[in-house]
Amino acid sequence: MVNLRLLQINRVKLEGKFKYFPGELKWLQWKECPLRNLPSDYHPSRLAILDLSESGIQRVWGWCSNKVAEKLMVMNLRHCHNLVAIPDLYGYKTLEKLDLERCIRLTKIHKSVGNLTTLLCLNLKGCSNLIEMPSDVSGLKNLQNLILSGCSKLKELPEDIGSMKSLKELHVDQTAISKLPESIYRLTKLEKLNLDGCRFIKRLPKCLVQSLSSLPESIGELQSLTEIFVGKSAITELPHSIGSLSYLKQLSAEGCESLSKLPDSIKGLSCISELQLDGTSITSLPDQIGYLRMIEKLYMQKCALIRTLPEALGSMNALTTLNLSGANIIELPESIGMLENLITLTLNECKELEKLPASIGNLKSLHHLLMERTGVTVLPESFGMLSNLMILKMKKKKKAFRSPSTQEKLVVLPTSFPNLSSLVELDAHAWGISGKIPDDFEKLSMLETLDLGYNNFYSLPSSLKSLSLLRILCLRHCEELVSLPPLPSSLEELDVSNCIALESVSDMSNLKSLKELNLANCEKVLDIPGFECIKSLTRLYMTGCRACSLTVKRRLSKVFLRNMRNLSIPGSKIPDWFSQEEVSYSERRNLEIKAVIICAVVSVDHRIPDDLRDEIPSLPALQARMSKAKHLYA
Repeated sequence: MVNLRLLQINRVKLEGKFKYFPGELKWLQWKECPLRNLPSDYHPSRLAILDLSESGIQRVWGWCSNKVAEKLMVMNLRHCHNLVAIPDLYGYKTLEKLDLERCIRLTKIHKSVGNLTTLLCLNLKGCSNLIEMPSDVSGLKNLQNLILSGCSKLKELPEDIGSMKSLKELHVDQTAISKLPESIYRLTKLEKLNLDGCRFIKRLPKCLVQSLSSLPESIGELQSLTEIFVGKSAITELPHSIGSLSYLKQLSAEGCESLSKLPDSIKGLSCISELQLDGTSITSLPDQIGYLRMIEKLYMQKCALIRTLPEALGSMNALTTLNLSGANIIELPESIGMLENLITLTLNECKELEKLPASIGNLKSLHHLLMERTGVTVLPESFGMLSNLMILKMKKKKKAFRSPSTQEKLVVLPTSFPNLSSLVELDAHAWGISGKIPDDFEKLSMLETLDLGYNNFYSLPSSLKSLSLLRILCLRHCEELVSLPPLPSSLEELDVSNCIALESVSDMSNLKSLKELNLANCEKVLDIPGFECIKSLTRLYMTGCRACSLTVKRRLSKVFLRNMRNLSIPGSKIPDWFSQEEVSYSERRNLEIKAVIICAVVSVDHRIPDDLRDEIPSLPALQARMSKAKHLYA
């Protein structure tokens, strides 16, 4: 039968020599073939389809065969339960489909499979003993379907799986893989990814979740899942089944702009320790949030649609970090005072928040309270009960212009405020604090940084000198401050720029550690007592201080100038030695240039209104580089 092209001999036992098989045969279907391997005298040179499914075959060509079916397009070996190995497929230049479904004795795939450039479909479904895939699959550039469903002993995928540029479907459900290779982001044509029943997966690559629009309900079956990252994806809601993930520790939906709510089933996340909801469209938190007794960190930055938080928040006893920066909340629940383990509370840019609840004083573990540029103008009397508070930043945005007729709301700190004995840093910039700072301010004995700039008080307490750890004191634009009391010797930076009412400065001879002094535009100051004793000074700004500039100039000795890095001081004329010509220095024997002093002359017209006029002392930085050359130019 020389013209025979299709031969179906299912469930048949043949006797005789296979060399008499028709040479032009293109399709051989021999289901339930009783042979262990095809005989050595069979040479299927033109065979396109080989179907040996459901047979007892162990090896297709035997141990020592070097046969190459160059025309073969389909090899069907599904349900060959005795198959222990597939042949070396190098040289199979037209193979498009390899079906090995439920070949349960197969433990690994021959490395030649990774170089089958024509392969479109590789089916390994139900190969329950498969433990190894080829490490190099870079040749599978045209593969469209990879099916590994039910390969329960397979623990990892090839790292270069991203080389499968044409892959449309990837089925790894019911496998033992614990992660997906990072190169999966290169599968730009992938349409379907099946992870159903992957109990050991702990997290998904960030590159993968960005293209998600929803999570399947079957995700609840991933009982060992500990982390979910769906940040910046297009998901609109989380599946109800997410509450079944009792081992989940971290859930991040940062930047999911279409996510508007959390399911009530979230109460089932009994082990969750971090919930990241920054930049979502969530309008409220469900009351069930109170069941998250193990959660330590809750992030809700830039949640522009949320207005209030539930009272159930107070039941989250393990919470240590709560970040609500940029959220449009109008109030905090009274129950917030029950968060006895809260360490960091961030309320920056909560512009709609106008007051803090009285219960905030119960936060005995609070170390950091960051509430810059909020709408809060009054602190509750209980505020002083925050005995462990170390960092308090409540800076407000300064007003560019102030009209004398404008009636500003003046602020008085609560009488309990000095009880914050653990405070290390206080930034009350532009709070509008008025009147006289009380003497018991000295109780803030741990203060290292104090910023009271842009406030309206006229007096500082003499007890300020008792703050023995204070390093940085900023009083810029305190335009009603008349005098500066004695300061602690620990001070390293002092900024009283634009204190236009300042007339007197106490003796500074004890400020041995002072490195920066900014007195710019303090026009009424006549003298700086003890100035000559400040030997550590490296930056001095005195722009606009015409009244005392001459006195200070006389005290600027060469030793004093040796350590100076920035010096800004008024003048009335350009020195005679100044020249616009290029300056050169000739090399002289036994004379080495070690330093060059650079001077900048700046002229400012004070009649021109300018928002930045008050910042004039900060001159543009000048930099010089000295290099060894025949002539040095500066």
